[in-house]
Amino acid sequence: MTTSKPPEGTRTVASRALRAAARGEREPPARLQVLDGPMAGRSLPLGEEETVGRGSGASLALPDPAASRLHLRLRLGDGVVTAEDLGSKNGSLVNRRRLRRVRPLRPGDELTVGTTRLRFEAAPPAAAPPSPRPAPGTPLLAGAAVALLAAAAALLARG
Repeated sequence: MTTSKPPEGTRTVASRALRAAARGEREPPARLQVLDGPMAGRSLPLGEEETVGRGSGASLALPDPAASRLHLRLRLGDGVVTAEDLGSKNGSLVNRRRLRRVRPLRPGDELTVGTTRLRFEAAPPAAAPPSPRPAPGTPLLAGAAVALLAAAAALLARG
């Protein structure tokens, strides 16, 4: 019999994100900005899979009595975050429309869980390294070769 570890709480997730930022690691790919309610102004970083609700089993717990214990699931995969209502009593809203099936989120989408409004935010894409420019007087072919080598190095660095 395998034992699964309990889901992480909001403080644990936020603490991990802050420690990673202090070490210079990349910011989380997405987050929820709490727009109102007791947690207004807070930013909740999203991992690969999060559950939102008022219960202790939710990885992102909201102190909202109108939210179900496990209200909403958010999943990050292939660069897309999807939202899914988990059969909550009051339903989940995306941009004031009832969430009836799994749907992808776009930056700026507004989620309503119970009476709490959250805005989905995606981290800006990593800046591309500047393209090398040939020195004045360098033949065009040599400049093209440098650019090609730089692009190949960037692709290899990505893995």
